[in-house]
Amino acid sequence: MQRSKYRILGQIGQGQFGRVFCAVHRETGEIVALKDLDKDRFPTRLFLGEFAHLTSLKHPNIVSCQGLEYGKTGRYLVMDYCEGGTLRDVMESEGKLSLVHGLKIITDVLLALEHAHSRDIVHCDLKPENILLKIDRSGWIACISDFGIARLKLEAGGKGTGRGYTGSPAYMAPERFYAQYSPASDFYAVGVMLYELILGKRPFSGMPGELQSAHLNQPIEIPKSVPFLLRSTILTALQKLPQRRFSCASEMLKSVRLAAEVLAAEKYPTGFLSLAPLEVSSNDLKILFQEPLSEPITHLAVDSQQVYLAIGNRVLGRIYASNELTGNPVQQWQVKFDAPVVDLNVRPQGGFVTTKSHQETYAIYCLSKSAIDLIYCLSGGANDSETSELVPLFSRNAKTLVSAIEPQGHWIAIASDTPSKSLQIFKLPDFQSLGTSIDSPLPSQLIALDRHHGLAIFSPLEEGSDGTVFRLFNRRGRLINAFLLPITLHRITPSAIEPYRLFAIEKSDPIMGVLINLKPLKVTRIALEIVPEFILEREWGYILVDRSGQFRLLDREGNRIGRFEVPFPPTTMAAFGEFKLLVATWSERKGMLFAIDFQKIVNFKKDDEGD
Repeated sequence: MQRSKYRILGQIGQGQFGRVFCAVHRETGEIVALKDLDKDRFPTRLFLGEFAHLTSLKHPNIVSCQGLEYGKTGRYLVMDYCEGGTLRDVMESEGKLSLVHGLKIITDVLLALEHAHSRDIVHCDLKPENILLKIDRSGWIACISDFGIARLKLEAGGKGTGRGYTGSPAYMAPERFYAQYSPASDFYAVGVMLYELILGKRPFSGMPGELQSAHLNQPIEIPKSVPFLLRSTILTALQKLPQRRFSCASEMLKSVRLAAEVLAAEKYPTGFLSLAPLEVSSNDLKILFQEPLSEPITHLAVDSQQVYLAIGNRVLGRIYASNELTGNPVQQWQVKFDAPVVDLNVRPQGGFVTTKSHQETYAIYCLSKSAIDLIYCLSGGANDSETSELVPLFSRNAKTLVSAIEPQGHWIAIASDTPSKSLQIFKLPDFQSLGTSIDSPLPSQLIALDRHHGLAIFSPLEEGSDGTVFRLFNRRGRLINAFLLPITLHRITPSAIEPYRLFAIEKSDPIMGVLINLKPLKVTRIALEIVPEFILEREWGYILVDRSGQFRLLDREGNRIGRFEVPFPPTTMAAFGEFKLLVATWSERKGMLFAIDFQKIVNFKKDDEGD
């Protein structure tokens, strides 16, 4: 979109009338949705009709329209952005939405309909794909979108007709197949969604003709396991004749809220998502080697044939004959620092080590190949060579320092609380400043996304508050955009495979993972079962581990593909190969270093195996 106020980040949806994009305002950084409606299938009359509908509807549960945008490539409705995806996304995830939160979403939808119907607008195409979600600390806020085929109800009798039927047959009321509509048509669609949320399937299925016949003639069957008040609500909403349904949105809303109150009194589960049990497969775990430890390992890293082990103020190196790490090391070395190691990262240039002294001095070193060769040479080729002659690339007195190194090692971002609160970017390996420092509060975490951009993360915003702020910056020291998620996140893990993808844990609900795609923005909640202490990424997905030694394996969409447990609590770990791990343990003054192979535990979906 040339000469537009907005920069498109990516396509987020494709409807029957056009595409929807995630975009950012070039000056303010506000994230919006741009709806591009096809000129042939959605002529100007309908385009302006949807605009008129949206501008007349101002409600927290309706996606509002901010205006029109014209560009060389088309015309767009500028809409509020809902980063949580659609209700359909949640319904199709592995985690089952709890009944309490399902009713909360239905309540939001009915509040929106109450507002729309009061302005004589009938939606006529309600379905999970048109219910957009905003992330909220208490779950989700549901917002109705896509008023593309909405109709104005007639004052006389409150019913209308149109030229042929449009909509989604699985959610259409019987009269809609005859191009008739009224507010009761929307209640029927809500009834189908409520049925689907509770039972995991729609009341009717089949081809459009079969669906039409079922909606017109087939009675609704609801299992007795569904609570009575919900059965009654669904049956009323799905009456064949519109006059037998709820008379208004507030009446259906009252029925749903009463059912929710009864469920709350009966102490139904209130978590966001729940998971069915998954079989533990520890018997298929293969121990490749194990060795006793006399001291605890605090950090582990693997770079092809080289293993880095941090123990106190030392880093030990082991170089193996192959990246399978089998047999005895062909070379070993050891570096002793003036202070304990607090961070260890591997990049193409070597291992970057951060230390912190008791006098609150941070220092950063690079264990490059040439430095390691020199260490080995100075020792006369001894297999356990040790030196303390390494000079730091950077040092600073500070109580707190956070840093992030670009994945290919081209630059490093550093922020500290002294001498002043600022963010600085330096070129590696010579540590030359790449631009002016950014005046900024101290972030809780820095992430290097790619060669040009990084993220400063502030979570929580302030003591006692909820929310996480993401501030995008470039390597020249310029802040580009910022956006807020109203949930507090920690253990935010960047992706080395997809640069604009993050995996995080919700602080208030630590068995809930959050998958964040930044381009375009989408936030997905994932039920985890465990409270992860370690998060490792592989090409196929994620390895999550808690303090007790419970492992969960997820694919890249957050679906479980395996689990196992080990009888030792891990202190640190590193992945190598596709399905192998180095795991260090320490308990009661003794520990072990294990290499394990878990390939036989991974159970990919059949459609993934065929790709």
